Amino acid sequence: MPTLHGLVELSAVRRPHHVCLRHGDHPPLTYADVQKALERCASHLVLLDTKVLALVADRSYGLVISLLGVLRSGKAYTPIEPDFPAARAQAMLEAADIRYALVPAQQVPQPVLHDCKGLRILAVHDDGRVCSAEEDEPVPGDFAQLPTVPDNATAYVLFTSGSTGKPKGCMVPHRGSALYAQAVVEHCNLDENMVYLLKTPYVFDVSIQDLFTAFCAGGTLEIADPGAHKDAGAIAEIIGTQGVNCACFVPTLLVEFANYLERNPEEAQSVRQSLRRVLTIGEALMTATCAQLLSHIPELEIHNLYGPTEASVGVSHFKVAGSNVESLGTVVPIGRPFPYVNFCVFDPSTYAEGQKIEETTLRAPAPGAIGELFIGGDCLASGYIKNPEKTEAAFFRFPSLCAKAPEGASPFTLYKTGDLCKVEDGIFHYMGRNDFQVKISGVRIECEEVSAVLKTHPVVGDALVTAFDGPFGKALAAYVVTTDTVDWSQEMDQGAQDSDEILNVSSWGAVYDEMYKETDNSVSAQDPTLNWSGYTDTYSRRPHIEQVIKEWVEWSCEQVRGERSLKP
Repeated sequence: MPTLHGLVELSAVRRPHHVCLRHGDHPPLTYADVQKALERCASHLVLLDTKVLALVADRSYGLVISLLGVLRSGKAYTPIEPDFPAARAQAMLEAADIRYALVPAQQVPQPVLHDCKGLRILAVHDDGRVCSAEEDEPVPGDFAQLPTVPDNATAYVLFTSGSTGKPKGCMVPHRGSALYAQAVVEHCNLDENMVYLLKTPYVFDVSIQDLFTAFCAGGTLEIADPGAHKDAGAIAEIIGTQGVNCACFVPTLLVEFANYLERNPEEAQSVRQSLRRVLTIGEALMTATCAQLLSHIPELEIHNLYGPTEASVGVSHFKVAGSNVESLGTVVPIGRPFPYVNFCVFDPSTYAEGQKIEETTLRAPAPGAIGELFIGGDCLASGYIKNPEKTEAAFFRFPSLCAKAPEGASPFTLYKTGDLCKVEDGIFHYMGRNDFQVKISGVRIECEEVSAVLKTHPVVGDALVTAFDGPFGKALAAYVVTTDTVDWSQEMDQGAQDSDEILNVSSWGAVYDEMYKETDNSVSAQDPTLNWSGYTDTYSRRPHIEQVIKEWVEWSCEQVRGERSLKP
């Protein structure tokens, strides 16, 4: 069975001089260059007395080499974004017993790590050299100590939202993620002559798809600059100028991308010249989005992928193209499971939420009825690190319920997804959630985690967080009960003392200032009847920008015309 770094090695043997990585004006790196650098990096890391290392980096060569070096050394990585709140970063480090953090040499220091106790920071150079961040002195290394990494070794520990207010770290072996990369290459018709785009933040497991489908195919991976994934215009420019053939989007961002092409036909024409595959994952994909995108790029194939972190990125696939888009319903199906994956659908009424699930109580729903999806096969994670209670509630050893037993990468045979689905002619359709978890822009959020954090405030007696559909998609609303009469002016002053809060307010202030710097009136130049005088933003005290007002008006009109009551 393959390992993740083994996919790079296979391509390096097959085509060593082919360009593997490109990033802006930096000299490109061939597969031979990358293989040499990851081996050198691993020779340093293998001597560290630890099982899990943190990666703190922006997208760069250094990030990719660090990640691959960790995998080749037989250890696992935990990704931490440079702009994470310091408290969350510290909680992740403590949960996984992390004592070392890797940072690309050009990105030292990292402020998020300043107050992390007992943490040693190592700087990784693009050629694989690993040095002490404080002194820039090389740390010891020994190529002879590099192990043969088994495919059931943990590749990464990814922290997801947890209902207790603390994130839970999911331990994912090499096997499932490597099998997934191979399955995507095969089922999505990817090949070695394509250019792929790395734009997904590496704290999301979809970045594994970005990275290792390219490496598995033996193609070239174009690295987007930090922050580019938030800007549809920047992504369109990269695709057009760099000849990108395959890119991945969460559906929310795919909507923005399709709308951008709609407003910018010249950019759409440039994108059409090269883009041949779009992979989507992370949320329900709307058929209307696919139709809009195919209207600009008729030759495009859109591949809808589905899967939770606990099942190694993705487990099923459905292809959308011009030939079948008009026959689909409102939501694109999640399709069929990959050959190494087993899907089981059970009637949730046969087990009570919060109670222990027994193998003998699980029953399939009536034909065509909705049930909860359980996943089995060679894709499962090994549970949540140092969290047996959460592991026991989500992972099960029910071999009699699986059509085929896994071969040992995970100690479990089934994972309870919380996703509702139904099956029609062997095709699986996503029908929503069976718990308090929601996805916003592809990010998993436990409403109970947000509630739990709110309850830690001394004036909050109780809190409930729920999701609602607003004019710009799904959002969260919090309802709190205070413990006593509260002086909110003092609370605001006290809250502002938190350093993370100050940084967040400053960042959002800069965003709003940029949005509004060119807006000095509240009347549309194109449509004088569109007058929003008095509708000002509560942060800036300035008028809302015209595009925002137009979207609100259009959404409101759609609701009225559809004779539906407005939602908050």
